Amino acid sequence: MTQPAPTLELPATRVGPRCVVAVLGERNVRVSGPDGEQDALLALAGDYTPRPGDELLVITDDGGRAYAIAVIRGLRPAPSPVLSVSQEHGRTIVRAVEGDLELRADHGSVRIAARDRIDLETTLLDAALGHLRVRAEVVETTATRLVERLQDRYAEVRGLCQTHAGRARTVVDDTFHLLARRNLFKALEDMKLKAAKIHLG
Repeated sequence: MTQPAPTLELPATRVGPRCVVAVLGERNVRVSGPDGEQDALLALAGDYTPRPGDELLVITDDGGRAYAIAVIRGLRPAPSPVLSVSQEHGRTIVRAVEGDLELRADHGSVRIAARDRIDLETTLLDAALGHLRVRAEVVETTATRLVERLQDRYAEVRGLCQTHAGRARTVVDDTFHLLARRNLFKALEDMKLKAAKIHLG
């Protein structure tokens, strides 16, 4: 004669929606329902951060232990956008909504390419470089003042090297050495040479 399968007696439970009224810890909340308030343990899979006002599905056993097993309503404000992308006059513009915009490639390179041109417009351009290499057909610099502070400076020009200035002044602390196959000094008016000793020939 076949024996009937044993039955598993489960404690009486009550299931229903409850509203979160307080967050007690990382996995504990206080909820409010028809029977008043009670503490409930979050028994949810996934990443969920409870907030007051959320509506959870809570199961309560006959011992009064409550478990939140599902989220019925957990409204969250939409996160503020970090970047704004817009189309203006045939251009695609990417803006940082607030704060700074930083491009980083901690384990690689950053490459910016354009078919026509790249424009930079800012109040201050501060570059900290280990090595700077520029390859260009023409380099033009227009500035009110150009200041260079160098340890050593080497310039190699295969063709003409010309400087056109309103006034020119060169100050050398030690020795000024000028070497050329031919030297030509020409003044439209006066030429002065002043030294403690002048050696010719």
